[in-house]
Amino acid sequence: MSPAFVADRGDLEAALREGLALGTNVRVWTTSALQRLLAIDPSSGRVTLVATFAERAYWPRAYTPLRNVLAAAADLVAYGLVKHGSDVSSAARGDSLVFDWPARPGGLGLNVPRTAEAMVEARAAEAFEDVYAPDAFASQLLGPGYEGRIPTGGRWRSEPVGSASTLLEQLDLSTWFEYEFVPFNPGMKGARNVASPPVLEAAREDFREVLYSPSLGLG
Repeated sequence: MSPAFVADRGDLEAALREGLALGTNVRVWTTSALQRLLAIDPSSGRVTLVATFAERAYWPRAYTPLRNVLAAAADLVAYGLVKHGSDVSSAARGDSLVFDWPARPGGLGLNVPRTAEAMVEARAAEAFEDVYAPDAFASQLLGPGYEGRIPTGGRWRSEPVGSASTLLEQLDLSTWFEYEFVPFNPGMKGARNVASPPVLEAAREDFREVLYSPSLGLG
């Protein structure tokens, strides 16, 4: 579908509704004052919000509104996540998990040389998001398909949201947002060849029963 653009303005909810009503891809919508971007892909049912910040100390100002959007959308989406990425263009396309997030053995492809292949990987994972998460993140909205398999333990704070969903957050959010797990480099060449930080490895262990694997699509 050809991309359409929604007017630049400060009313995020109005812009979101306008974009959804168009029934086509809305590539990027931005409010320069707040440094936010919106990308809508109705063919996959994906909505991406990006909030940028120049100084690491400002991350709570970016995180809190995104977290609140997840909670408010609980009855409208099957799954949602908040992550700290470094490549805005990948986030807008919907393939940031295969470019600016540490690779997970058994997860999305470890070596994706072309954007087209990355999109195939990302779309395959999206098809299962009502019951399988693409990875572990600091903040995730888990719909009713995750009932009985939601991670518990001392690292997580669980909050019921909507009619049947759960917002799961790490207690120590600063370990996830004060630095990029995959630093930006032009073209993000070989960017995922970095070691996963301990906080991510521990979260992946907590999420092991609900993590997506490409083998799920082979049955």
